[in-house]
Amino acid sequence: SRVSRSASSMFALRKIAMVRNAASNSLSISGRKQTAQDGSHFVMVVSARNTAQKKNVTIGIQTRTQVQILTGISPSDKVISVGSYALDPDTPVTVAAPTSDDAADGDK
Repeated sequence: SRVSRSASSMFALRKIAMVRNAASNSLSISGRKQTAQDGSHFVMVVSARNTAQKKNVTIGIQTRTQVQILTGISPSDKVISVGSYALDPDTPVTVAAPTSDDAADGDK
């Protein structure tokens, strides 16, 4: 019948939309940790010398809370989560223990 064909088509379109926005084995961070400036995206990370360093990143899928990072950082990088917008490169930083907010961000 016409109704069942229509319902099947709607389901298929929704399924395709969900698959299109999925990414497995990808690196993602809280959206509030990345910044855009002049069309480029970057994050601030902690260097081995405990200074802030700016790393340009290429972003992928974005949700309201998460941003997929395609290039620019690795899982071992320590991304600065609070106040990074106010840091200049080479600013000394102190790494604090992760908070419950950091865990809630769901960084991967």
